Parts: sequence; C-alpha cells; structure tokens
Amino acid sequence: MRADKCVTIALALLLSVTGSNAFAKVVADKDWVDALELDTLALTEDFIATFDSAEYQAAMDSCIQERYVIVEENKKYGIYDSEREDSVIPMDMDSIVYICFSRNEEGMPCGCFYFEKGLKCGKIIINMNNNSKTITVAYNPRLVGMEEDYPTIDPLIEELSYEVLCKSMLDIEGTQGQVAVIDAMTDDVLAWGALEQKDGDCYYAPLLKKFCSMETYMPFAAADCLAMSRTSLEDSVDTGQGVFILNDSVQMSDPYWRKGGYGVVTYRQALLNNLWRGMLGAVKTIPNAMDTWLYITDPAKITNAKEMATLFNNIFHLDSVGVEAYRRSYIRDIAIGMFKEGGIQHKHAPKNVELAGVYNVADDEKEQTFSFVGCFPADNPRYAVSLIVHRKHQLPALTGMVADKVNKLIEWLCKK
Repeated sequence: MRADKCVTIALALLLSVTGSNAFAKVVADKDWVDALELDTLALTEDFIATFDSAEYQAAMDSCIQERYVIVEENKKYGIYDSEREDSVIPMDMDSIVYICFSRNEEGMPCGCFYFEKGLKCGKIIINMNNNSKTITVAYNPRLVGMEEDYPTIDPLIEELSYEVLCKSMLDIEGTQGQVAVIDAMTDDVLAWGALEQKDGDCYYAPLLKKFCSMETYMPFAAADCLAMSRTSLEDSVDTGQGVFILNDSVQMSDPYWRKGGYGVVTYRQALLNNLWRGMLGAVKTIPNAMDTWLYITDPAKITNAKEMATLFNNIFHLDSVGVEAYRRSYIRDIAIGMFKEGGIQHKHAPKNVELAGVYNVADDEKEQTFSFVGCFPADNPRYAVSLIVHRKHQLPALTGMVADKVNKLIEWLCKK
C-alpha cells in the first residue's frame, strides 16, 4: 500500500482542502503580444553553430541584461529597453528575473524573463529586433492566495495576527512566518498573512502554498491509528530510555531522554508527551504501518497555516472530513489533553481558555519550524488558529518559545 493512499487523519484533510490549480495558457491579447515581423534570412550551418556556441550565449546574456533593464517603483517591476528608450513591460509585476538568451522558431534573438504577478507567474520572451513580446502565463504553484481573495478577513483580527507573528519571529530570530485565523463555525478566513524578517524588521511576504510539513499532526495521526485498530489509549507501550533509532541515519530523542526516558507508559501518556517510540507503536497497530509512519514524519513542506487551521477545525470540530465518531473521540481526547495536567504542553495553556491543539518544533539540523495549531474554546470552538515560523538551526529550540505570543492572540479572540 502506497504511503499517499494511507487512511490517516492528515491525508483525509489534505484531500478536503487542497486541489489542483496548476495550468498554463498562452496569452494572445493585443495589449501584450505584438505582431511579429519575421526576417526571411536563411541561416547557414556555420551561422547556426556560432549562434549556439557557449561563448555566443554568454555574450548575448550580457548584452540582453545591459540593454533590457529591470526597473522598480513602489515594489512593482517592469522591463525598460535602454537602447530604444522604450518601456517594454509596464511596472505592474510583483517580480521579474532574467532567465536566458534564446531564439524563436524563426531564429530571431530573444531575451527570456520569468515574472510573478498576483497568483500568476510565467515567461516573457522579447524579440530583440522589434521588442514584440510573447507571454506564457500559469497559476503560480508556490502561492495560495492574495488577501483580496478572502472577503471575510477581519481587519482587527488580521492586525493583531500580524503583530503576534512579527513578535514571534523577532523573539526567536525567525526568517519567515505565516499565521491564519479561521471562523470555527463557518471555516471563513478571518486573518491570513505571511511575513519575512530582514535586518531586524518584518515585511509582508507572499503566501506560500507549501510552507510546513505534516509533522505537527503526529500525535493526532497516532491516535487515529489506535482508533482504527480498536486499541485502547490505556494499553501499555514501552518507550525505552527515550532514544529511538529507526535506522543508521535516523535517531530521535524524546523529552527528558537525558533522565532515562519514560519507559513503559500508556498510549495516552506517550501521545500526550510526544514520545516518538510510543507514537510509532501506535502506528504499528494498523496494517502497512511503516508507509503511514514515513508519510506523517516526512519533512517535506506540503501544507500551510490556512490549510492547517482548516484541517484541525474540520477534524476536531466539524463533521466534514468523513471520520467516524469513535476516531474523532481519540483525536479530541489527545488534542484537549495536551494542555491539561499530564500533557507535555500544560504549562503553555492560555488563561481561562480550554484549548485543544498542539505546539511542535521540526528540526532537520539546517532549519527549524515552530508551529502551533488549535481550536478554542474546546467545548464549542469559535476560532481555529495556526502559526508557523521558520528559522535557521540553533539551540535552544523549545515548543513554548512562541506560546506566550500565541496565547495573547487566543485570549484576545475569546474576549472579542
């Protein structure tokens, strides 16, 4: 059974909130594409050989970049022909990058550029003989959406969300971050934004579609496996001395491993304390366990803050994912227990709010991803929140390092 076919809670939601949105088309609008006046020059074999040489390519690359200048005004970009003093592309692009020198089917010299504009991206090919343009456009596969795509965004919630995200990034030296607030009753997007940090300040950033791995959901996926195998949360599992060696290259350490680990505990205790060996034991109670384990521990970024908040809300609160009631009961039990006495994150619980969710830190020894996802109040959620921050690897890296900022947002939302 392939890992992407495993019936896990993470996969169930991803299928419900993501879709295919990548397609391409050639734009033939008269405002963009001029009629090509083609030369009928017959190219000899010698000329073609010279035309294709690496030296000629390098010379033309230099020539094009000197002639076609990428200009900027108010964070918008265009292309200006300095030789003809002609604005080839108006300054309304979000970004433009030179790609390479090429030639069209008729052998005319062309400059190729990559651009991004809103949710779109594509290639601009400029005929150097007459500045006629051919533009290919596609939906940008890296981006999720723009603020104007979500009319339900609440300006006050959005402002505080950005403030919380910025403070979280500055406090832990984060490089990029995302935050989302969802109306738990309707799934409407109330806040949705991204920031990047440069030189000690935060700036608005594109909303990347693939920003976080599914590792945040590991305890919930493990709980779902126990439910599917009809294994009680009170059954025992041996978590050893806290160091889990999967193979020669993968070693995982549980909290307090330096003190000898947790040893034999119940599955409930293992999941509430994010014990890797206990979570693997839970996954092993279902068929094709290693496929499922590799899927939920895959470090690849396949989701983002908005999807994570929607995912958690659908699983914990709404009945739109198609997960049976008894499976939901396991997941809800662990999600609420994380912030209760006996849960590893009980010290990070917000004041006077019963929270269901989890903090996580994923670390590949190059980059760390701090994440939070949760619903509140747990008995009848009004909001679902997700926050994600990337930073370069450094120590310490603790799940609670962004908790006080996230709690400020949670407590404010509950009083709103």
